Amino acid sequence: VETAIGVHLIVVDEVLPQELESLEALRPGLRTEARQHLEVVRLNEFVAELEEKAGLTWHDDALRTLLSCIVTEAAKDIDTIPQNEWHVPDATPEQREMDVATFSGGSWTIGDYIGFIQSQPPQNRPVTRLPFNGLKEYIRTTQLQEKLLVAEALERGYDQDPEVQKADRRMREQILVNLVHSRFLQAADVPEEDARAIYDSTKAENPDALLIAERVDMVVFVHNDPEVVHEGLRRIASGEAESLVLSELSLDFRTKSKGGRTGLVARGNYAPQLEELAFSGRAGEGWSEVIVTESGAGTVKVLAHEEPRLATFEEMREPLMQNLLSARGENAFEEWLTSRRNDLGVEIHDEVLELIGQSVS
Repeated sequence: VETAIGVHLIVVDEVLPQELESLEALRPGLRTEARQHLEVVRLNEFVAELEEKAGLTWHDDALRTLLSCIVTEAAKDIDTIPQNEWHVPDATPEQREMDVATFSGGSWTIGDYIGFIQSQPPQNRPVTRLPFNGLKEYIRTTQLQEKLLVAEALERGYDQDPEVQKADRRMREQILVNLVHSRFLQAADVPEEDARAIYDSTKAENPDALLIAERVDMVVFVHNDPEVVHEGLRRIASGEAESLVLSELSLDFRTKSKGGRTGLVARGNYAPQLEELAFSGRAGEGWSEVIVTESGAGTVKVLAHEEPRLATFEEMREPLMQNLLSARGENAFEEWLTSRRNDLGVEIHDEVLELIGQSVS
């Protein structure tokens, strides 16, 4: 069999006939699957009813403004901004006030969208531009749907249900516990000299713990079709802007918005064949030959090559300070808990704890 990445030989040793299970054996799973499907259909129908009831109206001008902010943000080099700001649209105060959608009892603004994005872990945020209707659907399903459902639940008085109130009380208590805990972490004091002492002792006793692996800073161009890579290199050689060609053709989504540039990276991020080229000491030699890999083809241009070295204190200062802050805050919190247990005369009955999980006869 001939494919884009080479020729493959296939040997068939044995063909096993498919054995279908009986309807009776499949019935429980099929019923569960059918029920889940109907639940999703009914929920979508119910939310559509809520949208009509609330008079939900979309404002396309605000959506286009939001989309423009998202496109601008997607073009940024995330290595230059703090992780908690990754993929967060940068809108002006006036833009944040724009209504993306309005409905009875409220509205959803660009600022509300940004607040929702900031509440999500960076790895769960949309990282590329969404189509116009895709952005609208994303807002509808991840944000407005919940808002409309909560409003309907309050209108029906579900917030007075004893189980809801119990769960609400537990959540508030957990938030208060987390706040007390975070106050101890924030109050911890770590002089820079303490971090320096840990760095110096680690450097003397276990320097491998401070070792930064060999790294290269390079431009990467990959595609599943080798001819596309060759064509892209021809366009670059003819004078087209390298960053524009790569943003159009490269399939390395980690770097295409940055003109293909990786920044300093260690081994283990790309196909072994490409890394063999990248780490072979070819910094400043321009684009490499096109290499066929398991997933397609690629070429690299190495800008800088950094040999393995020990991290400096300046590079380790922040993580060392954070680790010390966390450790000292946790110790202070545990000491406070112990003192409170002693003040209140808390006594743990081990013989009762041993009964937890045992069957009652």
